[in-house]
Amino acid sequence: MREKLWLFTGFFLLIVAGGVSAADWSGLEHMDWAMAPQTIPIMILALVYHDLTPGITYYALASRLLVLKLSSFILTTCIPLNMENCYT
Repeated sequence: MREKLWLFTGFFLLIVAGGVSAADWSGLEHMDWAMAPQTIPIMILALVYHDLTPGITYYALASRLLVLKLSSFILTTCIPLNMENCYT
């Protein structure tokens, strides 16, 4: 189990290092940072959306996996849509 953790951590750091060197950081100088707090609900929405599907399908039994994947896709699409509609 620890080998997988080290492997995952290594690949994650490799991706981060590749992204940092390829990023264009000059655009951050021209941003209006006063608007940044308004993006917090969208960030939370993204965290919820990306965490629901793996969590639901992890607890599924093998025989119900197909039905659960379909229902989790529909559920994880409707929840963020409703949250976004309520927010705006």
